[in-house]
Amino acid sequence: MPMGLMPFDPQKNKPQDIGKGGPSTEVLITEYDGEGRVWNIPSVWWDDEGRPLELDTKNAVAVAKDYERQTGKMFPRFDSLEEGVRAAKKRSKKGGATKDLLAK
Repeated sequence: MPMGLMPFDPQKNKPQDIGKGGPSTEVLITEYDGEGRVWNIPSVWWDDEGRPLELDTKNAVAVAKDYERQTGKMFPRFDSLEEGVRAAKKRSKKGGATKDLLAK
């Protein structure tokens, strides 16, 4: 897995077409975090040169865990898949990563 990947940051990255019909900043997936909670994490990660890379779920989860461990920033957690999906849809309608960083 490439090193140096990070979630979209509007201060560093520009939305790009990743083959989904227009510019994207992030594509969220809602999954179990391995500790009994549900989290929203990006499946699109950005390299040091500002290029997007879409990962499958397994690799996105691995990169998200590494990102949290290395930065101390946490992706949002939820009590159920339904709650996580609702939050992801709401975030998308409000502009996604162009408005707010996902991990804090």
